Parts: sequence; C-alpha cells; structure tokens
Amino acid sequence: MFNAEDFENLERSFDDLAVPDGMIDCSDTAHIQPNIISVLQDTNFDDEISRAAAMMQIVNLAFLEDADENVDLVLSCSVMIALFGMLFTSLSAMQDTERTDFFARLSELAADLAKESVLPYWENNDESKK
Repeated sequence: MFNAEDFENLERSFDDLAVPDGMIDCSDTAHIQPNIISVLQDTNFDDEISRAAAMMQIVNLAFLEDADENVDLVLSCSVMIALFGMLFTSLSAMQDTERTDFFARLSELAADLAKESVLPYWENNDESKK
C-alpha cells in the first residue's frame, strides 16, 4: 500500500534517471499495456460473454505463466497501474464537458452493474490461503 511518503516522492525530479522510493522500474512489465489493448480490441462490447471473457483475460495478466494460480503481487499491481494509466491518459485527452458526460454515464453504468449484471470471479477453493 502507498503511504504519505510515497505520495511526496511523486514530487521528486526524474531528471537523474533514478527511480524514487515508493516507485518501481516497470520495464519487466512493459508488455502489460499492449496485452490489455489487444484484449480490448478483440472484445465485442455488445456481447456480455465477450466482455466477461475480456475481464478474465485481463485478470489473468496478473498471474505468472508458470504459476499454479498464485497471484504475483508486483504483476497484479502492474496490471492495475497499467489500467489506471490508460484510463487517466484517456481522461486527460478529453475536454471538461466530455469528462463530465463520461462520469455521468459511468455512474449510471456502475449503478446498473451493481443491481443487475453478473461479473466473472475467481474462486480460490484452497482454504489454507484464506
């Protein structure tokens, strides 16, 4: 979890090419964003099954290929950060009115999802891990 010092480190200059405390070098996970984009491009957003499959594929990016259903914390955080980075970049490219409209629509969709839709989930049946 990020603490107050981590947020303060965001103010540091990256001019010296050093990675500040609270940040990591993500060159090992640079493949995540193109993989997410590929999944999204292949998704039929008009089809609920296709959307669910896309969510599952993106979640699977947080697992090491040779792992036995064990989540890699750094990889999992990297997937979240990649998603946030793409969302924030998209939002920053919008005009204020477009962002306002986007958030209004997103709020409606979130309310609909909360009461009507089902989402895929990963069930961990290993009681020892709980």
